[in-house]
Amino acid sequence: MAGKKIAAGDLGLPQFKTPPVATKVYPFDFSSHTRARQALKFGLSIADPGFNIFVLGENRSGRMTATMDYLTSMAEKRPPSQDWAYLFNFARPHKPKPYALARGAGREFRDRVAAMIALFRQQLRGSFEGPEYTAKLQGAGAKLRERFEQASAALNETARAQGLRIQQTEQGVGIVAVDAEGNPRPWDGLQPDEQHKLTDAAKEIGEKMRVIAAEAQRAEEQAGTVVRDIRKDIAFGIIDAPLTQLEGEYSRHRGLRRWLVEMRED
Repeated sequence: MAGKKIAAGDLGLPQFKTPPVATKVYPFDFSSHTRARQALKFGLSIADPGFNIFVLGENRSGRMTATMDYLTSMAEKRPPSQDWAYLFNFARPHKPKPYALARGAGREFRDRVAAMIALFRQQLRGSFEGPEYTAKLQGAGAKLRERFEQASAALNETARAQGLRIQQTEQGVGIVAVDAEGNPRPWDGLQPDEQHKLTDAAKEIGEKMRVIAAEAQRAEEQAGTVVRDIRKDIAFGIIDAPLTQLEGEYSRHRGLRRWLVEMRED
């Protein structure tokens, strides 16, 4: 073929005009990727767990990007999947309870419960630090102290009437002989019959002291119960209305409503 002389401005790479594509084209649409596309399609058709697909290719070949784009496009054609919510099991904390919910309902329920708990914490903190709660605790403690002080005062009167006095020593609570003015009397200066009489009286008073001590211990346990009841009443007053409202909103979902009831009881 004979040579042809052309101008320098006409030189360059060839340019081809391609028609516009109406839809997005994926690498798996090419004939060279037919087997890969069939493998992915077959894998996605298997609903049972345990089936895996391995995508091989050179590094930086875009195999992962192309695969994820294809999976995303296939997922968009499927019906929306359910939400799965795993909630705390109040009876068996090591075994959360699963609940199947409509798409988006799981996140909505999570956010509602989280906001409600945050509100509860704020209100409970304010209530337990408030003057009303402190006044209730002081009132309950005052009644129990009054009972103990009255019993101790009555026993002290009984001891004084028998020539004895209950006093606190380094070794603990002790009983000593005293005169009419309440001054200690030396034990060696007492007559044997008087020593015997005071010994018997001291044993009787000591037994009554043990009874009072046991009652004081029971009073402390009772005080703990009273405090728990006070805290429980305050907490119930705070959580009752919001929980009742939330239970009503989720009344159609028996599982979630039951879980909210268990949350209230816990």
